[in-house]
Amino acid sequence: MLGVSLLAFTEHANIKSYWKLFSFLEESAWQWEGITILTGAEITVREGGDILVYGSPSSFKELPNRLGGWPAGRDRPPLER
Repeated sequence: MLGVSLLAFTEHANIKSYWKLFSFLEESAWQWEGITILTGAEITVREGGDILVYGSPSSFKELPNRLGGWPAGRDRPPLER
């Protein structure tokens, strides 16, 4: 498949479909068609713009707590958080 061995998964983490896909990838051991998937997320911050973050799958399960209970509705965490 075009010689691709690594793929970054990012999407806005405050939408339900992000966590559905996250669960699917977790069940697949972060592999798809022989490609290793990196865990990532797009976080829209209060000041405007999106921040791309990457890390271990377990760290992403902590994202809502680390960002002050986010996502809750259309809340946007401040950049400093």
